[in-house]
Amino acid sequence: MDRKLLLLVAAIAATLASGTIPDARADRLGGNYRGPGDRYRVREDPPPSADSAADRDPLLADLGLDRPFLTGVDAGRKEAAFRGRPLLVLLVLPGCDACASVARGAFRDAGVLALAARFVPVLADAEREEAFGVAHGVKTLPTILLLDAAGREAGRAEGPVDAARAAALLREGLGKAGAARPTPAARALEKAAALLSRARKTKDWRALLEASAAVEKVGHDGPEREAARAARGEAAAEAASRLDAARRLIGEGEKVDARRMLARLSREFEGLEESVEATDLIREMQGSGPAARSLGGRLLPMGRADPRNLDARLPLQELPSAAVPEPEPEPEPEPEPEPEPEPDP
Repeated sequence: MDRKLLLLVAAIAATLASGTIPDARADRLGGNYRGPGDRYRVREDPPPSADSAADRDPLLADLGLDRPFLTGVDAGRKEAAFRGRPLLVLLVLPGCDACASVARGAFRDAGVLALAARFVPVLADAEREEAFGVAHGVKTLPTILLLDAAGREAGRAEGPVDAARAAALLREGLGKAGAARPTPAARALEKAAALLSRARKTKDWRALLEASAAVEKVGHDGPEREAARAARGEAAAEAASRLDAARRLIGEGEKVDARRMLARLSREFEGLEESVEATDLIREMQGSGPAARSLGGRLLPMGRADPRNLDARLPLQELPSAAVPEPEPEPEPEPEPEPEPEPDP
């Protein structure tokens, strides 16, 4: 009995290894789920690199999609819960011409993208997300599936669709899903991102750095964080350019203009290394910087004392004795002569 059972298990394992039953798996999912001929091919994905989070997903690149699309249903669900928005899932299969047609047609239309931004759009590989596809009865690819915050279906479109059909579907789904309910952290992130966008347009560097710091404080990976880091890089480049210009003015003897430029740089780019360098240059020009100090920075020139460094001065008794001469002793007063007695009359 045991021998027969072992032989049966071995036969099943051999059948699985030979790949003779993929069609049954495809039939269970139905439609053109496995592409032409319903032939199931296992795709060997390369191992993720150390910097895989920064790399663009190959499927997104293949279909010409970018932000705001995410990859993977799990990532989309987490993002939807954070932002309080409904979920838009575009189920596709690599090498599927109809899938590429929808991605490169309907989802490149400006109106469709504006509506999609009110969802959390996700691109899902049907092979990797098989359980999700089965749970929602997906039988044809491509399929656009809309889910509300509770995971209920709010709309669906199967097969190729044009931009007009996709836009109508998204409007209908938004009506069924209701208003967005973002978390407090998501509200703070959206507010900081709006301030950052306005500051980048007006070149308000101080507001830009404050908004980018607020975005980073939320600690949420997404397009807002990418924009904040790009904006901070722009600010650093501008500050470095101004610092170089101020140094050139100093070299040309235009110290008044250089000091004004450095003061403005220090004020507008607070928090950057260039701001600290500008402050140090101003102090050196005023004679209170490191180059103007003597005795290892413990004594300062007369009239140039920095009040923050007064405690660092040498006490008088620690100075060499030659620096303070001994006072000469005062001469003792001569005694007054005693008065002579007056003669008797």
